[in-house]
Amino acid sequence: AGKKSRLLLYCWRGGSRSESMAWLFANGGIECIVLEGGYKAYRNYILSELARPGKMIVLGGLTGSGKTAILAELSRMGEMVIDLEGLACHKGSAFGALGQPDQPGSEHFENLLFDAMRKKDPGKRFFVEDESHNIGSVNIPHSFFETMSKSKVIALMPDIKKRLPRLRKEYGAYGTDQLIRSVEKISRKLGGLNTSNAIEAIRSGKLDRAIEIVLKYYDRTYSYSLSQRPEGQVFYIESPSDDPYENALKVKMMADELEDRATGV
Repeated sequence: AGKKSRLLLYCWRGGSRSESMAWLFANGGIECIVLEGGYKAYRNYILSELARPGKMIVLGGLTGSGKTAILAELSRMGEMVIDLEGLACHKGSAFGALGQPDQPGSEHFENLLFDAMRKKDPGKRFFVEDESHNIGSVNIPHSFFETMSKSKVIALMPDIKKRLPRLRKEYGAYGTDQLIRSVEKISRKLGGLNTSNAIEAIRSGKLDRAIEIVLKYYDRTYSYSLSQRPEGQVFYIESPSDDPYENALKVKMMADELEDRATGV
């Protein structure tokens, strides 16, 4: 550490062991900072902070509607965005691990989520992408997911044909075997015939056909998920364009309108 550096110390709980080590290092001329209560206190604090509801808006939409790109545009517009899939190193579907680094553990994901959340203005709205409770092997903290479940959803539901080019570009770079393994992960949900047809389409280089088969399952599942939310919680916007900037503007306008309604403006 050197005499001009500071050493940050923590132990599992209580802080007594790290305090003892801090005393020892201090005698060697190293300035130390100790985490009060240890890592256990830090974890408890994180979980309590993640339970704070905040002004969350959930960006929903069918697979391939460009939600990640829209969130990036919203961020450039000055909106606060929490990229759950980026933190989890997974895109959320059976194909979500393709091209991604190894996922963090659920506990580390919570730490990363807290670090992202603490940087935002507590009085300002923020956007997250609609997710299930799990993103790959990572669990979204229960309290945070509860807030997602109760928050307003702005959803884009573009036609399959509008989504195909984006998905073709995104997944066409991966090998046949990788794509087939991803399809096989959802074979029970797709059904035997659809699985066989999708795999055959991939092997034949007919990626659009394979995507359409898989999308029908994901579209049906996601539409049902939205239908289970309380009335007045989901707000749909027309998205005839695949341009993330144009769609981000529409999402922002809808979010502004929802805020105005809430404040009675």
